[in-house]
Amino acid sequence: MTGPPAQPPRYGRLFWALLPVGGLLMAWGLVGLFRDAALTVPASWLRWFLGGLLVHDLLLVPAVLAVGLAVRRLPPALQPPVRTALIVSGTLALMSLPLLLGYGRATQPGNASLLPGDYPRSLAITVGTVWAAAAAWALLCLLGRRGR
Repeated sequence: MTGPPAQPPRYGRLFWALLPVGGLLMAWGLVGLFRDAALTVPASWLRWFLGGLLVHDLLLVPAVLAVGLAVRRLPPALQPPVRTALIVSGTLALMSLPLLLGYGRATQPGNASLLPGDYPRSLAITVGTVWAAAAAWALLCLLGRRGR
């Protein structure tokens, strides 16, 4: 038998005060999207928007859930450092995706200064640093448990 049903969340005054502000900002963005249609290309935007929703729901969420289940199998002392490193690494990878894929280079062929960095190497160094810090944290957690 399960416990009593969960109560629905109660939203405070700040939520209700900022809800119309968020709605107005979204409306302003959509008006700008269609007002400047020659520059914003709404059909292309819609493809990206729907594609992002599909990638999120069909790929990203199941992957995050699977990794989360795998992390639960680790010893409790290792879970926070690994979870943190995974979140930071995933965020870095997602934020770096446009640079890694070279979006924008085709707009100005021959312009070497458009995306001049070695982005795969930079991402690898940054993610490696994140995991090195996580390993140090995990080691401290393990040594701290042994000292008790």
